[in-house]
Amino acid sequence: MPEIKGPEHYASESQLAEQIKHLLPEAIQKTFCGEKAIEVRPVTVVNPLKPRKEEPKQYLWVKANGQVPDNHLIHQYLLAYASDWGFLVTALHPHEVSLFTPKFQVATIDHSMWFHRPFKMDEWLLYAIESPTASNSRGLVRGEIYNQAGALVASAVQEGVMRFK
Repeated sequence: MPEIKGPEHYASESQLAEQIKHLLPEAIQKTFCGEKAIEVRPVTVVNPLKPRKEEPKQYLWVKANGQVPDNHLIHQYLLAYASDWGFLVTALHPHEVSLFTPKFQVATIDHSMWFHRPFKMDEWLLYAIESPTASNSRGLVRGEIYNQAGALVASAVQEGVMRFK
């Protein structure tokens, strides 16, 4: 597990979005501001309104925003849903573009996930994401998800299209 401070040291994406809410179109506000089913706390804040070259890595603390029934399948469903958040955009970091860049589109081609051991989505998990390559309008990202004890609980890989329209 990467050596990252605990989630209590970072603001949630919802809190960060509230700080720039006045700069966002109303349709975007509905998507990014307010409470979410999954709380995401980025370790490094990337401003999507002013993209700049960044290393194609990011770390996110994630957990369900509330209690989850004690059914491992529900926890897996929620983690599969959460694993798509912020995933492919990691491949954009070196290219100085974001989801808000005009006339730029991003779409998933495939997304695979493996569950290695039991975990709880109502407890904090660290999502370590890296993009080893992004070229020719395609990006590849890999993610490892750890519990707070440092055990690898799941892995994910995604390939996507990233291009100007």
